[in-house]
Amino acid sequence: MKFNGILTTLCNIGMKKIIICGFVMLFSLVGIQAGFAQNQQSRQEQFERIEAEKIAFITKELQLTPKEAQRFFPLYNEYRKAVNKVMEAGRERGRQRNQENRRMDDLAIDTEILAIKKEYRQHFAGIIGAARASRFFEVEREFREKLFQELRRRGGGGFDH
Repeated sequence: MKFNGILTTLCNIGMKKIIICGFVMLFSLVGIQAGFAQNQQSRQEQFERIEAEKIAFITKELQLTPKEAQRFFPLYNEYRKAVNKVMEAGRERGRQRNQENRRMDDLAIDTEILAIKKEYRQHFAGIIGAARASRFFEVEREFREKLFQELRRRGGGGFDH
């Protein structure tokens, strides 16, 4: 009978450990998932903040009036989507090619992006004039450089590695 009591006690202690471990694992998974969701949210917030800074920078550098900005930025968003589509397609093709073909793909991507820039420069000129439409691409590059410098300064750049 003593053996039965000891066995029951051991089983009860074992079950308690299993239950405690189960709760710890459950709360850990919930915590990890919440942390991941928070990280995703903070990345989205960071992206939105950068986009707002970019719009402010472009507006300031091109000296856009509120009326011009209202017409310019929807077109700018179309332009960004077109460029991003070409770049994403190029990345996808690049994953599947050897080194020589990647160089050819890079040239093809650059050619496509140049064509998009030429097309949108004409559209932009209709809103902000030819001089500022041409300057836009320089302003966009300046913002990118400013952003990269800030990332390097904060130690989060990772571009030099």
